[in-house]
Amino acid sequence: MSLAEEQGISMNMALFGGQGTIRGAVMGYEDRPATEAELDAMKDMVRKAMDDGCLGMSTGLIDTPGCYAQTPEIVELAKVAAGCDGVYASHVRGENDTLISAIEEAIDIGRRAGAPVQIAHLKAMGTHMWGKSVDILRMIDDARKEGVEVTFDQYPYNASATGLAASLPPWAQIGGRERFMERLRDPDTRAKMRHDMEEGTGDWFSLLRGVGWENIILTGASDPRFAGKSVAEIAKERCADPFDTCFDILLESGGMVGCVYFTIGDEDLERIMRHVAGMVGSDSSAVPASGPLAVGKPHPRSFGTFVRVLGHYVREKKVISLEEAVRKMTMAPAQKMRLYDRGLLRPGMKADLVMFDPDSVTDKATYMEPRQFPAGIHAVFVNGKLTVKDGKHLGVMNGRVLRKGRFR
Repeated sequence: MSLAEEQGISMNMALFGGQGTIRGAVMGYEDRPATEAELDAMKDMVRKAMDDGCLGMSTGLIDTPGCYAQTPEIVELAKVAAGCDGVYASHVRGENDTLISAIEEAIDIGRRAGAPVQIAHLKAMGTHMWGKSVDILRMIDDARKEGVEVTFDQYPYNASATGLAASLPPWAQIGGRERFMERLRDPDTRAKMRHDMEEGTGDWFSLLRGVGWENIILTGASDPRFAGKSVAEIAKERCADPFDTCFDILLESGGMVGCVYFTIGDEDLERIMRHVAGMVGSDSSAVPASGPLAVGKPHPRSFGTFVRVLGHYVREKKVISLEEAVRKMTMAPAQKMRLYDRGLLRPGMKADLVMFDPDSVTDKATYMEPRQFPAGIHAVFVNGKLTVKDGKHLGVMNGRVLRKGRFR
């Protein structure tokens, strides 16, 4: 955080202590329960993160090595964060076949740890799961009535995004990258991976289920020609089986392959958007619009999330009101993260402001041409200083690192 402050940043940033990173630092890519000493070491790291100003602890329970932790271990770490007035923020353990149990786990962790819960990009993935938003929203309502502070965020797109490796069974990455590469080279291990991806294993089901290779589009790999193509298309070009194509692409790219998965139904998306406990979030990293790092085709949410809500879902489809959309983007997340001096237009509050035309604000980013800024935003103020005017960044670096419990 201090490095960001020294270099200067254009926007505000706030951080969470990542359970997967912490577990990896203490245990590596080991699929087993933590020993008492390892758990104590992880608790110390969570406590240090909170002391440094993190807003809470986050988990990514479909990704390695975070997914190797079971519920009791996560509860103990979340207790530390909650004891420091922190939030438990989670990408839950599954969003397709295991969605219901994954939401149950997130709520249970919050209940047992005494922590506020934030569920990342709530959705039901795969055509066989469409309609399940009714059930998970009911579960969230019941937990809130019980007194568990459960909220969630969402991005307004039918496609999710993560690495291609996330579609493989978690055991494939035990031991780290080199072991993963060895398994990808071995024909017998490939056959077992394929079996588990098709049939599931234990309580794990592949992201492939209910999606299909034709709906998994690569956004970045070692070969830039793959960007924008589905695994099915690449397999056809290579005259190869799509499973073998998946494994080969991962092997050629050192395991680092970005994808979008077209998995989400419109009815679920809009039902989730209307819920009072929801917020808007891009679930995106910082993505350059141009320059040497602008490679591949990232998810358009990197450039269009908030404007797409304002233009498509507020103005055009009238799914929610303009006022409710703005609340979901400003006050709701600020208050959830205990940033009480932000998120409202009120004397004494920090002046983070966006001036836009509700009649023309429009997202322009697409899956094939994602690096496009939106239209209809006239000005952006960060901590009271004009930073963007009529689509042009003014070079102002007035962002802050926001720390828990400190008004800045």
